[in-house]
Order: sequence, then C-alpha cells, then structure tokens
Amino acid sequence: LLIQIHHIQKKIYSIVDLSNIIVVDQSVKDDCGITNANIMHDIDALITDYSAAYHEFLLLNRPIAITIDDYGDYLEQVGFCFDFFEYIKGFYVKNIEDLKRFIDETANGIDSSHDLRLESLKKIHKYVDGNSTRRVVDFICEKINWVISLSIEYVAQKEFYLAMSMSYWGTAASTYLQLLTISILSSNGIIACLPL
Repeated sequence: LLIQIHHIQKKIYSIVDLSNIIVVDQSVKDDCGITNANIMHDIDALITDYSAAYHEFLLLNRPIAITIDDYGDYLEQVGFCFDFFEYIKGFYVKNIEDLKRFIDETANGIDSSHDLRLESLKKIHKYVDGNSTRRVVDFICEKINWVISLSIEYVAQKEFYLAMSMSYWGTAASTYLQLLTISILSSNGIIACLPL
C-alpha cells in the first residue's frame, strides 16, 4: 500500500513503519524527480477524497475509491463548484467496512464501479485519445504564429529583427515544447526576450 498524506494533514497522522505500507513524502518525490503522474501510472487502484487526483487517475480506467465520510463538513466549509455526486463517480467509502470491501474487490480483480467511472470520464474529459498535449501545443503555436505575423510587421517598420526560438524534446508524450521565446534583435543585439 502506497500512501501520500496531504501536506496539511501530516501533523494529524503519525507515520508507522510497516513492511507492507510505504508513505511517500513530497521531499523524496522532489529529490527523485517523481510526479504524481509517475506514481499513478504504476498503481492498481486509487483511494482519494475530493482531490484533483481523481480526475487524473480517471483517465487510466482503474478502480477509484472516494472517501466521503466527511462530505457534509467539506461541503459546508469548502464547497464544490459543481454537483459532486453527478460528476465524481466511483466506489464511495463512507466507513471502514466500505474501505475493506474496496480493498477486497480490488485484490480479487473486481471493479464494481467501472461503469459509473465511465460516465464520469465522458462528462469530465472531452478527449481521451492521448493527444491532449499535442492539441495544446498546436493551439499555442497557432496563436504564436498570429502574434508573430503582427510583430514582424511592426518590427519591420522599426528596423528590428524578430527571432523565435523553439526547442523540442522530440515526441515525448508528456512535453513537446521545452522552451519557447521570442527575441527582438537590433543591430546592437537582443533588446527584448519574451518567454511565452
């Protein structure tokens, strides 16, 4: 069992050293360059609360338990931007018995909330084809080309030169665009470097 305690809750819970439980500390993740996405890719199921982790893990189509034992308090103190139960579907955990049942089902390959999760997936994520990063990059490049065409006209009038620098990481799914800057050059060198 892999546990990541929310930084606000660290003071509430004591960490017990058990051979079958690993507590992931944010500082260790930072030191190793590990993200939640890296961890999620390698786990079989997720137990979460009202965290955005639900939305990320939903894309993997694996069992998700949602702890709602404090739903009333959370609704009153923090609230939601949408109808929680309409959009967030999965195995609802209200007590320890629900949690045990979720763990037993997952250990036995049972995914009783699969169809409910698919409903949420369709409502929350417009695209699930693995090309979202590509669409974002294409959108940004399209907008930059529009800005560049306007800037080139202005720059030409002022006797400046416009240079655009892009560095790609290749076809890595996580990041297509590493660096994007526009530099305005004059005969004296760079006069402006605008990161986008």
